[in-house]
Amino acid sequence: MTEARVGLDAHCLSYILAAASGAKAEVLSLEEEAKALVRAWFYMPGRFFVTETVKTECGAITEQAKEALHAAFTSETYWGLPIKNRALVTTRTGEFAALHSGAGDCRVLAEAEDAELEVLLTYDRKFKNRLGGASKSVKVLQPSEFWRGLSIPKGSPPRLQPSQDNPLSLQQWWLWQ
Repeated sequence: MTEARVGLDAHCLSYILAAASGAKAEVLSLEEEAKALVRAWFYMPGRFFVTETVKTECGAITEQAKEALHAAFTSETYWGLPIKNRALVTTRTGEFAALHSGAGDCRVLAEAEDAELEVLLTYDRKFKNRLGGASKSVKVLQPSEFWRGLSIPKGSPPRLQPSQDNPLSLQQWWLWQ
């Protein structure tokens, strides 16, 4: 299995960070998309990335502690990605805008192409339905679709483990058993 380069939209990033910090654990454990996203994080060969627009969207979070957590994970030293070709991103954003009215979504997809991501995960069905086939190089998927596509056998050990001080280390809902 090859290493995947997977992008997250702002909603997916927020869910991952909520799960990792122990927030909303009861809700997350009941939602198929959230389970799939967290499982992918721990089991997939590869890693998650966030684009500049996702970073900007997270910078608008008004709750200071939550915004600080998001900022830590969107830095270029962690999951953040710089834009390589701003002119091309702007052009592609305009092309995607003919298919979808969400300007931020269009820009995130254009940035995902620029970053050579293979997959962009979103919970937003309009985003997926309208832009899912727009890119020749980036698949726009919901976390459950991505998780199923990994075809990881049940009972496989996770590639990553939460640290002992992480709230997820005490929970089992995310394990693929």
